[in-house]
Formats: sequence, structure tokens, C-alpha cells
Amino acid sequence: MSSDKACALCNSGSVIQFYEKSTYLLKCNHCGVVFETRDYFDKNHHENEWVPHLDEGKLNSRKRNVKQRTELIAPYLKKDSSLLDIGCGEGLFLQYVNKFVGSVAGLEPTKIYANYAHETLQLDVRQGMIETADFNAECFDVITLFHVLEHLYNPNSALDRIRSWLKPGGFLVIEVPNIESPTARYKRDNWDLIIPMHRFHFSPKSIRFFLGQHNFVVVKELSRDFDQYRTGVGKNIRKLLFSGRQRHITASLKTKSPSSVTTSSNNKPLTLYRKAKKVFELPLKAFMGLIVHKCKRSDYLLVIAKKF
Repeated sequence: MSSDKACALCNSGSVIQFYEKSTYLLKCNHCGVVFETRDYFDKNHHENEWVPHLDEGKLNSRKRNVKQRTELIAPYLKKDSSLLDIGCGEGLFLQYVNKFVGSVAGLEPTKIYANYAHETLQLDVRQGMIETADFNAECFDVITLFHVLEHLYNPNSALDRIRSWLKPGGFLVIEVPNIESPTARYKRDNWDLIIPMHRFHFSPKSIRFFLGQHNFVVVKELSRDFDQYRTGVGKNIRKLLFSGRQRHITASLKTKSPSSVTTSSNNKPLTLYRKAKKVFELPLKAFMGLIVHKCKRSDYLLVIAKKF
């Protein structure tokens, strides 16, 4: 079914259709992006509604994740590089990557995260949004956006500003959920990552189109998961085996944010059985995670692009 709306990313209006059987997701057949039509309850949710999690279990998981991210982009980092992480959260990535570059800076909209990064980790992190940040022109060699782009209401204007902060020949690193991943294709509009606060849903095709419009050339494209080698065994089996579109569940209006997600089993006391289970599962999870990564069947898409 087609729609009379224009694409919110490339502004094309003649090839827009509803995504699968959804009544609130539109797909542009010109650039390939899928975008939300539902309005999120608060565009300033980062400050007003988002209750961050800084418990030990969450931080340990993120420490593993930032190490994996750093390893993936290591070829583009130099000892004298200046790096900006947009949406830097509590600053764990900046703290880790700082060992491999000359200087780091962060931009984070959530006050409690920005304060933790600045005061506890002693990092150069500013609280604010892309639209109002005042970094000097062409002052960074590398700019990273991990799970930021899908939240923006106007990715085009945001990327114009980001490009102005990047040196000629500098690298832009973007990580987003992949709407064409096996899990997304299996669950369709009931995918956990399709929520109103995610305004845009990218695929390899649409992210390349978007970056090309802003004079970036993609130099590397990777498939990965948040905690690359600790994803559940069952989830990894489904990612490896599923290859087609065979399921549709009509989704309700999902407005969950991190504040509405219950804390994980990390907060439960570890029994002897659970401790033993974790020890035996970890090697299997790591092995399967490696296979999923090599087969490019993870849920997230990490793209490195060069400014020209």
C-alpha cells in the first residue's frame, strides 16, 4: 500500500509505501529508509523522561561493548587523533578509547550521564544537543555516533553540523539497528527495536544513500551485536538459521524507554547452579557470537565513512 507522504530522509514523495503490514511505519523505495509516523511523547525525553541505569551490571556490560567497538575501529585511530563521541552516555567508551588517541571529547544530552562522565571519569564531556553544540569547525579527526542517528528528528541537518566539525579526510563512525537483520525480518513491526523513540530505521542501502548525500564515502561496513560475544544461544541460533520473511505480529504502540525496562537478572543473587551455568555458557556464547559476526547476521550495523 502506498502513501502520499514524502520521505522524511531524502524527501522523495512518489515511492513511499507502508512497511510490511504496518500502519505507522513507512518505507521509501528510493533511499530504502523506514521511518516512524507516530509522535514520541516527549522530544526532550533525554532530560525529562529518561531514567539512566548506572548499576554495576550495566556498566560491566557496557565496558565489554566499548572494548569491542574500539577494536573494530582501531585501524582508523592514531596516537595524535582527536575524537568526539556524540551521545557518549556515561563516558565509558571515551575513557577506554582515550588510551589510543591524542584527545577525546563528548556530547551527551542526559544530565546524569554527562555529570558522571565529567565529574567521576574526569572527561571533557558537554551536556547538550547536536543542534546547539558549538564545537570549532574541522577540529576532530574522528566522530562517533553509537545509536544516536535513529533517534534524531532531522538527521540531515544534524549530519551537516557534524560534518562541519570533522577535518577533511576525517572518519565518521555510525552504529544503528539494522532493519534488514534476520531478527528484524523475522519479527517485522514487532521487533523490539521498533519503538517511537527510534524515528528512523536504517539498512546497508539506506545508510549508504544517506551518507553519500552528505559527501561521505563508506570505507567499512560491519554487522555486530551490542555485547558481541555474550548474546543468548537461542537468539544466535535463530539469527543463523532464519533467512526469509515468514512471520507477522500486529504490534501495539510501544513507548518503552530505559526507565520502563525492568532491571536484568544481574541484580539477582547468583546461586551455585547459575554461577556454573554462566561459566559453561560463556565459551559457547563467544563461539556462536563470532560465527554470527562473521556471517554478518547480527542486529546492528556499524559503518565507517570518510569525509571528502
